Amino acid sequence: MGKRILITGVAGFLGSHLADKLISQNHEVVGVDSLLGGYFDNVPEGVEFHVLDCNDRAVIDVAKDIDIIFHRAATAYEGLSVFSPHMINHNNFQSTAQLLNATVTHNVDRFVYTSSMARYGTNEARLKKL
Repeated sequence: MGKRILITGVAGFLGSHLADKLISQNHEVVGVDSLLGGYFDNVPEGVEFHVLDCNDRAVIDVAKDIDIIFHRAATAYEGLSVFSPHMINHNNFQSTAQLLNATVTHNVDRFVYTSSMARYGTNEARLKKL
């Protein structure tokens, strides 16, 4: 029997492809996405989908009976932290803390955090070497 897995950011590029793969391996996938940067059409068939911000208290309830949390939800707009640090803090750091709280509250076996390469931006010196 497969695991019951929660994927945040399931309507985004990384989350939707991960959900496809896990469903093909007979895991039960629960998905959360606020649709701030993702698209409903990206959510794979078979996902128990919740339109929910990871900062909402309800995400703790969604994590009940989950074996693994894959945290893929983030605001990954390069340079935005300079203009809207509050939004970046809220959407990236506080949401991670909320999901870690859910992990502890429900004794989730594993928490996997993945970041987008977009958060690192581009490095002109490195690009010139290529």
